[in-house]
Amino acid sequence: MVITTLSGGKANFAMGAVSGYPGAHSSGGRMDAPAYIEGNWAKGWEYPFESYHRISAPIPDNAEAKMKTMDNYYQNLDRDYGSMEVIVDGPRVRVFYSKSCVDMYDDCTPKQGADPNGWVVRSPKNQTDVVVLFDGKGESSSTPFPNTFFSDSEKRKKVSSSE
Repeated sequence: MVITTLSGGKANFAMGAVSGYPGAHSSGGRMDAPAYIEGNWAKGWEYPFESYHRISAPIPDNAEAKMKTMDNYYQNLDRDYGSMEVIVDGPRVRVFYSKSCVDMYDDCTPKQGADPNGWVVRSPKNQTDVVVLFDGKGESSSTPFPNTFFSDSEKRKKVSSSE
């Protein structure tokens, strides 16, 4: 999964299969507001995979405004960085931005009037507040899409099994 930012930078969120969230997710690196998302992924742990998915879509223009809302949301949190997380669940892809304020460890009291648009919501695991920068569905197929890692891998498996 690759996200292109407003400034033209790219962040690769394809770090392999992960667990902990009831769907695959990945995060890493510092970046500005996202503008576009594209990627290919498969559902399942072993070949042949259950299904194959891909997405190529713009991220809504209000992503930067949502990030600024989250950056200025808390009264007493001094953390100067946030985190972005890409979560896939079958064909569904979501991109969240959070300051990772957890009530057990931090004072997560919001500033009065900090979210006039109602963008700040609880994370899927109800552990912190997030803003949803993207929520969309990719294409799905029971076979790999052409010109992807998965189609190349399938070709290699067929060649090695015929030898």
